[in-house]
Amino acid sequence: MEVIMDWVSSHTIEILTFLLVCITGYYAFLTSRYVRLTRQALEENRQMRLDAQKPQIAIYLDSYTETWTFIDFYVENIGVGSAYGVEFSGDLSIKLNNTRSLEKEVPILRTGISYLAPRQKRKYQLGKASDLHINELKQKPLKITVTYKDSVNKKYKEPFCLNFREHFGG
Repeated sequence: MEVIMDWVSSHTIEILTFLLVCITGYYAFLTSRYVRLTRQALEENRQMRLDAQKPQIAIYLDSYTETWTFIDFYVENIGVGSAYGVEFSGDLSIKLNNTRSLEKEVPILRTGISYLAPRQKRKYQLGKASDLHINELKQKPLKITVTYKDSVNKKYKEPFCLNFREHFGG
């Protein structure tokens, strides 16, 4: 036993140094793990902030009846962030009747919208149902693609399919 005690006392510094290296390595491992988790949390937080400023454009038709049935065309930013450079593509020359087309009645389909605030809505009255070529409009859904950017210049592209049949039956 005395030999062991002599060996331990003569190697105490080496033993303590080894234990200190093990403890330091363990702390380095914990620190690197903490840094990785912190970076991940910061990235998630950053993504949540960006999502909280994300615009979302909706295009839809709506009908209502007073004396006659009317149909309206809406473009709305249903998101919580501003939309910039809103542009539309698709078959925008669809005929509403003999003298009117969709792109004439809804000029932003041609020109676009430079800025659409959160919850901002643009409404365009397409007219009375009795004045429109409803049977022809019901035959083929109107397909429009909208592209726009958010406040950090991220681009979005969303397709919409507007169906007159939903408002005037089948």
